[in-house]
Amino acid sequence: MIEAARAVVQDQAGSGVTGYVEAVTDIAALGWVWRPGQSDRLTVELRLGEQTLVRACADGLREDLARSGIGDGKHAFTLSIPEAWRSRANDLRVFVVREGEAPIALEAPPPPAASADRVADLQRGVDMLI
Repeated sequence: MIEAARAVVQDQAGSGVTGYVEAVTDIAALGWVWRPGQSDRLTVELRLGEQTLVRACADGLREDLARSGIGDGKHAFTLSIPEAWRSRANDLRVFVVREGEAPIALEAPPPPAASADRVADLQRGVDMLI
């Protein structure tokens, strides 16, 4: 798993939300998101244009998030890409959605030097979950 401490944490679009889409494979989008100072879990959506394909709560536990001070570490998400849309994985985007607020696009972090190895590690982790 990618160490959260290695990612440059930033406030996405001035929203108070921090997090990243760490990888998009042919079967899933993985990452983490939280709003510092608030204990609620955020909802994320996988979209193709305006169409929502998958919605989930970012509440997965990751020890690297906890070690890095990202709340209690329960802010990870894995969004499975529906088979019909896997050929369009590069066109998919992840958004944080909250009632009464505009959706916030989550971006990928700047790629680390050894990103290929880390993506392979993420893929192995996803394969174990499925």
